[in-house]
Amino acid sequence: MVDLIIGFSSLCLARSVDSDNHPGDWFMGHRPVPGSPLLCWASYGADLGAAIDGL
Repeated sequence: MVDLIIGFSSLCLARSVDSDNHPGDWFMGHRPVPGSPLLCWASYGADLGAAIDGL
């Protein structure tokens, strides 16, 4: 589960709040169609700056 999604054109960063799955970590992904589930493929840890650099 996520508490925040930041959109950058076609890519998104989502912050995890799930205590069993890296709480506070940022995941990169995209939405194939607006309103569809976010598909994530990379984790950048809790550092938002590192996640933004990964874009």
